[in-house]
Amino acid sequence: LGEPVQPADDSEEFLRREDRGIELRTTETFEDALTELAAGEHDAVVTQRLVALRLVQELGLDNLQVLDYPVEGFQQDFCFGVREGDDETLALLNEGLAVVMADGTYRRLHAKWFAALQLPTDRPILVGGDRNYPPFEFLDENGRPSGFIVDLTRAIAREMNLDIRFRLGPWADIMEELASGEVDAVQGMFYTPERDRTLDFSPHHMVSHYVGVVRRGDEPPATLDDLSDLRLAVQAGDAVLEVLSDTGLDTRVTLVGSQEEVLRAVLEEEADCGLVVRVAALYQMEQGGWEGLQLGSRTLYQGEYSYAVPEGQNALLSGFT
Repeated sequence: LGEPVQPADDSEEFLRREDRGIELRTTETFEDALTELAAGEHDAVVTQRLVALRLVQELGLDNLQVLDYPVEGFQQDFCFGVREGDDETLALLNEGLAVVMADGTYRRLHAKWFAALQLPTDRPILVGGDRNYPPFEFLDENGRPSGFIVDLTRAIAREMNLDIRFRLGPWADIMEELASGEVDAVQGMFYTPERDRTLDFSPHHMVSHYVGVVRRGDEPPATLDDLSDLRLAVQAGDAVLEVLSDTGLDTRVTLVGSQEEVLRAVLEEEADCGLVVRVAALYQMEQGGWEGLQLGSRTLYQGEYSYAVPEGQNALLSGFT
């Protein structure tokens, strides 16, 4: 197995540390290595993934495939380097780097140079969302994607020159499609540590507050402890389910398909209390004329709403941040 790498590259040092049963060769450039690989002179090339994606595209090497998984145990961390003892220059570089990371310049540059390499070239980027979560995202009376986050995504797509299409459906289904790769990104998802295990999140673009909703005349819950004796309705796949699970309240939950169905379950006495995002519930109640419901004024859970992509798709994520 020949694996061309550039001489003195970090990957050459790593691969030579132990006998791996391979024949290791070096080339002067990665262009040479990939061209020779395409010609059948080698079995594989070890290089940075984004470098390979760019060169394969630029050189038109259509018979090569860039693998999605890394070399086990190998990682390259790129840093600025200065002469030993030059603390003044190092401090200036560190300060400047902190500034461009904080003000979004780094994310914009990352999107400019890297995002396009990981974006699908043969189809639009498929952005998922909830089909019934007004005023944030929903299908209007003509079946067209609408809402605040839909408009936000469209504005980002225009600014970043992204070719996107929306897929709005039942929230639980969209979550499964994101996990399976059927959709590339979700435009609005509450961050939780559990979700962070398999997904990457953008900086949040909104903070939402969950409250209890009860039938008019009942007392809305002020704390999670007030839910202990109530029959609860919650949207399937909702982030608040993790909070209920941590407190042992998940056994009292009936899952429904949307925030609207949470309200309806309470109104029709199928549940004593529903847990809803306050702004979304206010919108639904006003539009539906549901005067028989009463929203709580105390926040039971606060969530940060962000774009989300499968873990490792940071270049794609940078296009939305």
